[in-house]
Amino acid sequence: MRRWTVSEKPLDVRFRSGRPDGTLDVMDYDQAVDGYKGVQTYKIEKQPLTVKVNGTDRDLDTNRYEIISYTVVKSERDNTPIPGGTAGIIMMEIKTASNYSWAPSTTGYLYYGIRRNISNARLKDSEGDENLSDIKYNEKTHYRTPYIYFDDAPDGVEYKLVKDTDYTLAYSLKKRGDGSVLTGGNDAVTYAGTVSMTVTGKAGTGAAGTGTDMPGYYGVLTGESFPDKLAYEIQAKSINEYDMRYNGVKNTHLFYTFHRKVSSSL
Repeated sequence: MRRWTVSEKPLDVRFRSGRPDGTLDVMDYDQAVDGYKGVQTYKIEKQPLTVKVNGTDRDLDTNRYEIISYTVVKSERDNTPIPGGTAGIIMMEIKTASNYSWAPSTTGYLYYGIRRNISNARLKDSEGDENLSDIKYNEKTHYRTPYIYFDDAPDGVEYKLVKDTDYTLAYSLKKRGDGSVLTGGNDAVTYAGTVSMTVTGKAGTGAAGTGTDMPGYYGVLTGESFPDKLAYEIQAKSINEYDMRYNGVKNTHLFYTFHRKVSSSL
C-alpha cells in the first residue's frame, strides 16, 4: 500500500460529524463536559475526524490520534493564547499515531466555539480612581468598572473579563432627593444618588442554541442583583463643602440681614 505523508505543514483536518464545512456548532460551557473527568470545561471529547491528504479525504478515527492540548485563543487567525480564558475560540491540537498510514505522526489544529454565562462568574469590588467611601458630588463624572472574573480555568489562571471585549457596560442613576432615574451619558455618573451598572455579555443574553452562535461570554448582570459589587453611591455635599464664591455671597447676605435687624432694634 502506498503511503502519503505530510511534512512540515499542519494536517488539513476537520470534524467528521459536524457541519457540512467540517466545523462544530457553538456549544455552551455547561455542555462541553470532559467525559473522563466528569467536570464542566471547555474541552470536548475525541471526535471522528477527516483529513485531506493530497486532495483526498481520509477518515481519522479516535483511536488513530491523540489530543495534545486545548487552548483558548483570540481567533482562528490569531492564535495568541488567552490565559485563564474559558469561552470564545478553542484551538485543539492533535497528533496522528505513528502507524496512521495516510499521515503518520503529523500535527493538526481544529477550532470550535464555546459560550459561557457570566452569571456564573465571581465579582470583586468595582474599580475606579476614588475609594468607594470618598465619592461625592463635585460636578465631575464618577465612572467605575466592574471586576468580573472566572478562576476555574484548567491552567489555574484567574481571568478578568475585559470591558468592550467580553461585555458592554451601561449606567443608570437614581437621583438623591427626587428619585428620578437618569440613564446614558455622563449624567448617570455625576449627580448625587445611587449608580447602578448593567453588564451584558458581548455574545448576547442566551445560551448556545437559543438564537445565536457567537462564541464568548453571554448573559446579564445588574446592580439590582448585585448591589454590593455593581452599584455605588455618589454622596451629596454638605453645606460647608459648596463652592466658596456661592458661600461668600450667601453669607454676606445673611450677615447683612442679621446686622440690619440688630441695628433697628437698638
